[in-house]
Amino acid sequence: MKLETRLKEFLLNIMKKEGDIEAWEHYKTLNLECDDLDGVIMFTPFARQAWEVMKHKDGTVEDFIHIVEHAEDIDIQKEAEATLLQRYSLDNEALAKIVKATQSDEAAKLLLNQNPSIEGLNAVLCYSKQANEAAKELLKQDQENDVLHEIMVHSNLKHEAWEKFIQQSPTKEEIIEVIRHTDLEDLAWKYLLSQNPSNEELMDLVNDYFETGRKVNESAEFILQNNPSAMDLVDLIHYGALADDAWEHLSKFDTTLIEDDLNSIVWRLIRRESCKKNEAAAWCLNFELEEDDLWHILDYSDQKDKAALKLLEFPLELHQLADIVVESTIEPVLKVISERVNFDRSQINEAELIREIAQKLLQNPDLLNVNHWHQDDTHCLGGWAIILHEDAQQIEKLYGSEIAACLLLPNYKHLFFADRETVLKALRTINSNN
Repeated sequence: MKLETRLKEFLLNIMKKEGDIEAWEHYKTLNLECDDLDGVIMFTPFARQAWEVMKHKDGTVEDFIHIVEHAEDIDIQKEAEATLLQRYSLDNEALAKIVKATQSDEAAKLLLNQNPSIEGLNAVLCYSKQANEAAKELLKQDQENDVLHEIMVHSNLKHEAWEKFIQQSPTKEEIIEVIRHTDLEDLAWKYLLSQNPSNEELMDLVNDYFETGRKVNESAEFILQNNPSAMDLVDLIHYGALADDAWEHLSKFDTTLIEDDLNSIVWRLIRRESCKKNEAAAWCLNFELEEDDLWHILDYSDQKDKAALKLLEFPLELHQLADIVVESTIEPVLKVISERVNFDRSQINEAELIREIAQKLLQNPDLLNVNHWHQDDTHCLGGWAIILHEDAQQIEKLYGSEIAACLLLPNYKHLFFADRETVLKALRTINSNN
């Protein structure tokens, strides 16, 4: 017997991993119980064949319930349900499982006729077309607010459930759940306002369900009228709830903002690219910011030049200067970097250099390689600038390609990482203007 059990496990693993038909043909010759076939139905390509064998076996209710609940093949699931309903006298627990798994109307009707428990009625309410019948039965008894909530969500007896709900002193969180999930949001919103909700409570409607539009703007308006904190306003802007009005409020905050607030503003509004990222960046630059915040402004907003200048006040490594010069090549940035790498920019005629590169690459476009600074005899635009300037080649060796190329062609740095067609189009324009 132990040998047969091990053989079953071996063959089942082969069917799972390899879908081997010979393994199935051998497997079905063994003395199979329902739980042996269950694994084939759940985990192998031979689900239909295994079910054809199983449905003729004298399995338990639990055996077939498991198929109803877990079979991926809907037809098998339905056939297992039919087998249960035709062959067995099912208790309330089994019928509730069927209703939850298949939304079976027949099982729901049977369950309603068997003096169902609260759990059984909930299953019919939430998972079948007999929701109204289940709601009627539930409303005949005292129910917890969570049950009344489900009645409001799933049945036509939502107003009757609402009346019982408000008689039971629901919490603000429970009222907000009604707004979120039912079509009684207007009624629930009016009731919520009568309970004097806090900004934090109303922010739940904005934060978690802003995409549904359910009372989001109404919540935002209430928050804006109720002495909002800086973080309340940041949340409203981040989720696009009356963002213009929220920004107007936030921009009036003065230097009393604490460092953590500034960090959050930079992260939520700039780093995560809200609709007000550029306005927030310009405003934040009026404060004393940490280095990390300035990097976020440099990388994610249009305030790159101002952020670059402030970053230069910090003791930066050369690789950080390279990151700055990729984003900003205003004269103060170039001056600092030139001094750091000991490079005299006065010897560079940027206009002549870009024309020389344009003529070379337009004569032979195969020399342009936008994917590498240098690869054999091909180079990107910045790479060619370095190749054509001997001093810059030394800068590249010591300090990197970005710094060398940006010092040579600061006004064309946007083309260093552009696609091939964009670069060639720009070079044709440059060449035609000679």
